[in-house]
Amino acid sequence: MSTKLFIIMTAVFLYSCTAPSKDPDIQIPKQETESHDEIVFHDYTDPLGEKLSVGTHKEKDSRTVKYNGNVYVLDKDFESNTYSTSDNEYQFTENKAEVTFLKKNYNMVLFTSKKSAAQATTQLQ
Repeated sequence: MSTKLFIIMTAVFLYSCTAPSKDPDIQIPKQETESHDEIVFHDYTDPLGEKLSVGTHKEKDSRTVKYNGNVYVLDKDFESNTYSTSDNEYQFTENKAEVTFLKKNYNMVLFTSKKSAAQATTQLQ
């Protein structure tokens, strides 16, 4: 008796795991992609040959930094003229002469480069 009950309960459990949803009225809305935001990328190279790409968003006040295979989205820090991540771990500073990307927790400069007169500009579409 107990083995039959165990087999029936196991079959019901397995069927309920594979059965489709009983509520077809629920629809998950698709998330909108930010394709309307135009991003212009500037590439910088330091004396050691490392590359940093900085994307400037036209519509919102943020930057996208691509460095060593990682992508960081940095928002404007209104207290100063810098950009930092939401967790305040990375900071990006850009002025007329140079570009600096650093990790704030360790006071470590990850990338620094002088700006040249003619920087390579690429556009992501």
